[in-house]
Amino acid sequence: MSSIGTLETDLSEHRSRQFVTLWRTLLVTAALITIWLSFVPFNGDQPVQSRGTLINQVGYTTIAALLLATLMMFVSSAAVTRLLSASWLLLMGWILISGMVVSPLGDDGVRGAIFSLVVTVLAACIVAAAPDERSFVKALTVAVALILGLCYAGLVLLPEAAIHTTNDIEPQHVGLWRGVYFHKNMAGPVMAMLLFASLYIARRGSTGVGLLLAFAALFFLYQTGSKTSFALAPVVIAIVFIPASLGLRFLVPFLALVAIAGAHALTIGTVYFDQLDGIVKLLSPDTTFTGRTQIWTFAQPYTMEHPLTGFGYGGFWRTETATGAEQPFDTFWDPRGIIHGHNGYLDAILNFGVPGFALMIWVTICAPALHFWVAPRTHANDAATEFFYMVIVFAALNASLESFFFNRADPVWITAVFALFGLRLASRFPITR
Repeated sequence: MSSIGTLETDLSEHRSRQFVTLWRTLLVTAALITIWLSFVPFNGDQPVQSRGTLINQVGYTTIAALLLATLMMFVSSAAVTRLLSASWLLLMGWILISGMVVSPLGDDGVRGAIFSLVVTVLAACIVAAAPDERSFVKALTVAVALILGLCYAGLVLLPEAAIHTTNDIEPQHVGLWRGVYFHKNMAGPVMAMLLFASLYIARRGSTGVGLLLAFAALFFLYQTGSKTSFALAPVVIAIVFIPASLGLRFLVPFLALVAIAGAHALTIGTVYFDQLDGIVKLLSPDTTFTGRTQIWTFAQPYTMEHPLTGFGYGGFWRTETATGAEQPFDTFWDPRGIIHGHNGYLDAILNFGVPGFALMIWVTICAPALHFWVAPRTHANDAATEFFYMVIVFAALNASLESFFFNRADPVWITAVFALFGLRLASRFPITR
């Protein structure tokens, strides 16, 4: 009888473990789908005001709460503790203060900051919630396939929403693909990140499926017309994968840091340093980065106007300084209608001051390089850390021409956070298959 009782107990425990594994895998899958799809996909033909809906706020908050509860109940305290970071806690506290105290947007600033932090917590918990690598790869495969499938299906079933049309306020984008996203400049970077995820899937046991997804992501990226993302994707793959495959993995962070510094120096740096501007003009005399230099020149005098606090969460481009400015007749952009500065680190110092800017540099550029250097050297860890670092380096490079840091539920920002915390975990613990 005692042996029968032991068998029943063992069977019950086995079933419980299976249920927990299934639950964690399904939750990670749902979280990945959420960060790339949102709860209001295909909103490209909708007014801007309709995008921040209640269903998004409730949906993201629910997924974040479920992830936190799962971590507390089923994940080792060591892994949960590793998620905690003094720099991230300081940065998130600073963002909260910026939205609640400094921002001129009132309740909208408070809601924006809080929602951004909720979504950041959601993304930070995803990798830790996965029970093992096999389950994580399955979840990633399902999520990537679903997002790409919906983007392609939208071209046929919902072309008004999935493709830029003449009804949009930017007629130069007509015919460019945007899929489930509201703009091609969001669809392009996400497709690049899905490309990196697909290559990781191909490396970890699903070669055919991974390569098929990679091709689908790359082709969609090309059709978005996002030249920056299409150019950066192969550069990032080369920076990370080539040295690693040649046994020179220790060079990867160094090359990445050089590329990130160079990209910002030769874009926004041209506004601050005449020597850099001269170098760019030698290469291409008419380069204005689609008029972005005009935005950066306009914002330049204000970067140190409030060095400690900045203008507050989402503040600068919605203050009278910007909304009341006059547009010179010879400029490409009207500052009165700009929602961000088209450079993530410029907006970081404008909105969050020098402390927020410094913390953003540390958590998005410096700390990931250190994490990549010290990660355990196993096949599983190498593949995972290279995937996460590709996403991070791409985001940092993309931030030289776009702004998405703490931009509520922006999928580019959320994917970057997912990778930042994934790399943080993989730098400490050997990944189990």
